[in-house]
Amino acid sequence: MIAYDPYKSMRPLKDYPYEAYCDAPYGFLVRSNEEIVEIRTDIGYIMKALGDEEAVNDRHLSKAINNLRRVFWLIGTAESGDWFTLATMFALPSAIECGAVVHGLGEIRQLGPERGSPRWQAAVARLRQTVWSECASRASSVTAASSEALSKDGVAFLWCADDPLVIQIQTGPLQDIPDLMAERRLSTGRVFGILAYWPVIDGDAAAVAIRDELSSFALANDRFQVLLHAGRLKVERRLTKESLLVGQSPLLVDRNDLYR
Repeated sequence: MIAYDPYKSMRPLKDYPYEAYCDAPYGFLVRSNEEIVEIRTDIGYIMKALGDEEAVNDRHLSKAINNLRRVFWLIGTAESGDWFTLATMFALPSAIECGAVVHGLGEIRQLGPERGSPRWQAAVARLRQTVWSECASRASSVTAASSEALSKDGVAFLWCADDPLVIQIQTGPLQDIPDLMAERRLSTGRVFGILAYWPVIDGDAAAVAIRDELSSFALANDRFQVLLHAGRLKVERRLTKESLLVGQSPLLVDRNDLYR
């Protein structure tokens, strides 16, 4: 059993980022080439272990799993300045999906010494029922084609350090968000980051629903002064009520369901 699991809780970011992101867009920071290579190397090592085709070192496997569990935890919680960059690299899994992968990889790590046993095989089968394979495949490809997840409509919470307690709404294909943020910086001279995103069935309808839900917090120019956690909860309840949300909201399910 894992005595202490720092990645057990998958609750999303609750508070606005620090002002340190005045000049660096929160969520859009990038990792070095060396770090990307390390992520892809870890993915390859885990995939090799799951295939039961070659001998693997238990210590190396445990390290690779720890690294990837942290990546999925960062994506699911948005607790890092590069979380959306990582999410895009891994085909934009939801917080629910990230939780399932974190849990599944944790099982694999625990059962490493029993590799090949029935319990190990059952854990591998459970992991493969998550989005692990799809995400790992995309992240391990240097020239990954645009995935279906990236091209779907989405709604995002944008944030600028100039308005530290204010969010703005952005809609459109999720893969276009980085370019839209760059355009905002050129036109306004302000740096925008991203605090949350939701894949939705209809971006226009979702935007209308969100603006209505947050109307009591509205400021000028499509800005809303609301506590981040409260704003997320209101948005996710409304999107769920309107049947616009793709997948489950991590805020509206039982904590244990994040790992099923």
